[in-house]
Amino acid sequence: MRGQRRSAREPNRLALTEELRAIGELGSVLADKAEDRERFQRVLGIAETLFSGDWTGPVRPPADVTQQWFHVSPLMSADCAAFDASGRLLLVKRNDNGLWALPGGLVEVGETPADAAKREAREEVGLQAEAVRLIGLYDSRSTGTDTPFHVIHLVYECRVTDAERLHVSEEADGFGWFSHDRVPRLSPGHEVRVREAFMVRAGTLVQQSIC
Repeated sequence: MRGQRRSAREPNRLALTEELRAIGELGSVLADKAEDRERFQRVLGIAETLFSGDWTGPVRPPADVTQQWFHVSPLMSADCAAFDASGRLLLVKRNDNGLWALPGGLVEVGETPADAAKREAREEVGLQAEAVRLIGLYDSRSTGTDTPFHVIHLVYECRVTDAERLHVSEEADGFGWFSHDRVPRLSPGHEVRVREAFMVRAGTLVQQSIC
């Protein structure tokens, strides 16, 4: 209806342009083939063109957003801490280093961190789960994460809705449910996240570690 205000939940051109730019940047780095990298670089170029305004005019962002457009910030990652009925925690065996970790990965533009935690658990091992509460935020630099990038890790306790179709994937060649006293060797940076996930579950964490 003409004159009707746009819903706050309706995607706007700025949000869609940001998401398009993120897809272009990520694909340009991760694509294996040169021709695929070129395609993603083209996507990135289209996003920047839409933002700067050729074609049908600029996106018309708020006045202060132009200074933030190319601001470099830490990456954001989300992990899923899912427990079974016996209080055991689901861990996955990573393909890249053979060590164990919470299922998780980088948050994509356009999704919430909680949704990213659910998506990563589904993609890595086929777990269906719902985030119920935030366990903590962890800085990769102070927790020893094995990455050259600065990453902020968010860990969510998740309620399992379907664990009947767990499977391995390109990212995880194994998975298992572990009690707090049977945790296998963890990937760097996951020690504090796993420990505090068990503490939150048991109700013994008074205050999250400063990390």
